[in-house]
Amino acid sequence: GMAHYRRTNENNVDLNRNSLLSEDQWKQALERDPNVAHYEDFHQSFNPPALPFCFWASALPNVMIHGVTKLKQAMVTGQYHRPTGVFYGGNKLEASWDKLSSFLRNDLLPSFISDDEGANQLPKVTWIDVHTGLGRYGVDTILTFDRETALPSKVASVFEGSSVPGLDANGDDVKKGYELVVGTSDAFLAA
Repeated sequence: GMAHYRRTNENNVDLNRNSLLSEDQWKQALERDPNVAHYEDFHQSFNPPALPFCFWASALPNVMIHGVTKLKQAMVTGQYHRPTGVFYGGNKLEASWDKLSSFLRNDLLPSFISDDEGANQLPKVTWIDVHTGLGRYGVDTILTFDRETALPSKVASVFEGSSVPGLDANGDDVKKGYELVVGTSDAFLAA
């Protein structure tokens, strides 16, 4: 992982696309069209047979044909059919997630609940998944996928000066491409 400046684990799995918690979720991810998010359109650029001169030089023809939004969608959606390719989400839940889930359930949560309190009195948890390169340069961009609530407004008031896409009716280009993403780490909050 990041200890070696890589976003994948020892199995080449992007753990932020690996949090599928049910057999049905895995079945859907593994059986969907490999090109559902245009990954195959950009496969040669993402996984060149030899070191490319420059990513953009190899991607430019595809970007001209398919567009930047589809390039972004192919990158952020990930894929579940090329184990040696980039953005691979795996074919089963990785041991890293089992360890995290066990830690949250067995070590962290019990420290918030004393013996005389019930399990229904769990604390509120804020899950922040930090990424770089999202949004405008020099501006913190905070994505929330909770359009139906007041969450984006609350986030904007707490993190003054940040960009919070989704506050206006038109949304923001930053969110484009994320429509098909599955297996993100926030799945553990709902479990």
